[in-house]
Amino acid sequence: MAGQFVLQIVGITEAKLLSRPSTKYPTVDGLSDICILKDKREMVAHTPSHDGDGLAETGLDILVAPCPPDEDDDAVVAAMNGETFTHTIFLSIFREVNDRKILPKPVKYKKTNVPTPGDSDSDDDDDNEQFIAINPKIAIEVMESAIEKHLMALLPPVKQFKRNIEIKLEGKVDSTFSFVGFCTDGIPFIMEVNNVPFASYTHGNRIKDENCKYRLNAKTAYFPGNNCTNTAAMIKKIKDLTTIKTESVTRCLLGYVIERTDIDRFEFSATNHEYRAAVRNAVEHGVDIVPLVVSWTKDGVAFFVTDELPVVYPVV
Repeated sequence: MAGQFVLQIVGITEAKLLSRPSTKYPTVDGLSDICILKDKREMVAHTPSHDGDGLAETGLDILVAPCPPDEDDDAVVAAMNGETFTHTIFLSIFREVNDRKILPKPVKYKKTNVPTPGDSDSDDDDDNEQFIAINPKIAIEVMESAIEKHLMALLPPVKQFKRNIEIKLEGKVDSTFSFVGFCTDGIPFIMEVNNVPFASYTHGNRIKDENCKYRLNAKTAYFPGNNCTNTAAMIKKIKDLTTIKTESVTRCLLGYVIERTDIDRFEFSATNHEYRAAVRNAVEHGVDIVPLVVSWTKDGVAFFVTDELPVVYPVV
């Protein structure tokens, strides 16, 4: 159901990203210098999204929360030479105004209703403000909630499931998947989940029509990010998921949590042909794609929007 509560990040607060990477740790891409706005505290924060295709760059407004390191952050903590971080960047605040207006006005914060992707009705004349979850771990939390609340049309109600399950089939499959479980009809399912904060007006073959009003909500969400060059592990998981699908009755799904609503379609990155080929083959063998769109508020609350965003499937 659109508008249903999905997740809340506890302790969220506004901050300014002063420098990425951190001036104190310039060789560690996963750390940034930030300033907490409410009390002007400056600190080093974990930045697991890295640059986020421009969503985690110096000078941007962000939303952070207390989040001590876990076992996935051992390499980052080791690079801090005995120190550690206490906060993590969770969301980026993305703002744009309609540059065709003669006198652009400041973007207003307005989140009174949960928006629909591509919805052009707006009281602020198409000015756009998005709170975009760029921390990749958030996608797992969002999807877990969506599974529990039975929000996806392609996944029947689930009886039981677990996170981060390793599956090995000698000589065929060796991957750890985001979720593995059983639906109430007794059929097992496997889902691999990815975070999608990225969007562009001109992704792939899409062009901007200069003769039309500049629609700030007509972007294409895409994955992987343009700056993501090491996708070998993701591609292997897709291939393993495809193998499982071809040799069993298991429901196999690729879940993409799209963390913004100023989009009207989802596409697999036009800059990563190997990833696109793996997805194309997976879909041809029965793997389902779930484009789950959520809307975030300034208070760090996520609401379900849709799981039926149009998907542009790779053809080459």
